[in-house]
Amino acid sequence: MLFKLMQMEKDYRNLTQEELLIKIKELEKEVKKLNNQIIKDDRYGLNWIDCPEAFEEESENKIPILEEVKGKAISNDDGKPTHILIEGDNYHALTCLNYTHKGKIDVIYIDPPYNIGNSDFTYKDKNFLMEYPNGKPIKKDDPLRHSSWISFINKRLQLAKDLLSDRGVIFISIDDNEQANLKLISDSIFGEKNFVTQFIRKGSGGRQDSKHYAIIHDYILCYAKNINKGTSNNYHFDNQINSCIFV
Repeated sequence: MLFKLMQMEKDYRNLTQEELLIKIKELEKEVKKLNNQIIKDDRYGLNWIDCPEAFEEESENKIPILEEVKGKAISNDDGKPTHILIEGDNYHALTCLNYTHKGKIDVIYIDPPYNIGNSDFTYKDKNFLMEYPNGKPIKKDDPLRHSSWISFINKRLQLAKDLLSDRGVIFISIDDNEQANLKLISDSIFGEKNFVTQFIRKGSGGRQDSKHYAIIHDYILCYAKNINKGTSNNYHFDNQINSCIFV
């Protein structure tokens, strides 16, 4: 809804009064529809702008296909596990893997950008997390900058969940910038009951951009696909892990 209002802000000057009235009526209908849906669902959770990425426009006409580069293969002895390194956008990679490995992955580890500033995003769409849909720059201290990050991680966690086996678990690294948002969005996707634990990982020292206290740690959130598939009260790993993905 907010995205549509932002789009309208760019082109309303070219509309006649009659056309503006039509637009307003259309938006009023959508607002009413959304309000009814909110009342019907009565949900608790996050609200954010669904910011489009470059790959979404490409995906309308193109389907990502994995192509083997045999010259870069590292041979293994027969009978040992085969490892695959996929080079490309992680959304495309996760999409492709859902065609071949859906429900077959035991362990996933994701190390997403921490959203500490624009420099930690190096994806194809350089404006992602830098501009709102209407082209307005996103300042680092703008609270709404989290919307783009949530939109980004939500799409990838949805795909990751589909890859997990019934006994699968996922680990997600994060720091204080997005930890609270990641916990809420992960609870929504994997289910709060499937939250296993949050690890605190000690680093080598405080970051140079620390203003008040030297921050020497980040977090790793762990969720299960189905926590009832764990072993009694302890979720542990054994030699039966068949497949693992690092994103």
